[in-house]
Amino acid sequence: DIREAKTFWDEFESVVSCDKHAVCHANDSKFGLGSRRDHHSHIGEGTLVDAGFTAFLSDPRLPDGLPVIVETPVETDKGHRENVAKLRELYGAGIS
Repeated sequence: DIREAKTFWDEFESVVSCDKHAVCHANDSKFGLGSRRDHHSHIGEGTLVDAGFTAFLSDPRLPDGLPVIVETPVETDKGHRENVAKLRELYGAGIS
């Protein structure tokens, strides 16, 4: 659960060293953790909300320059560009 970023990164680092982290997959979910349903929402509009992404992206163990694959719905009013822009905004919000 990336909303608990410190716990997530501690667990991740115990299995895979963060320096071996080659790519990140980002999507928000319409349904909560453990629902066993893979329905995507736009970044910050699902169950993770902005704070979840900001916490995850602001952890210092996230490697700089890490490529991110964004998997979100594509609609006529909002597409991948808007979702990428939102992730960049949230990443910037996490930098102090």
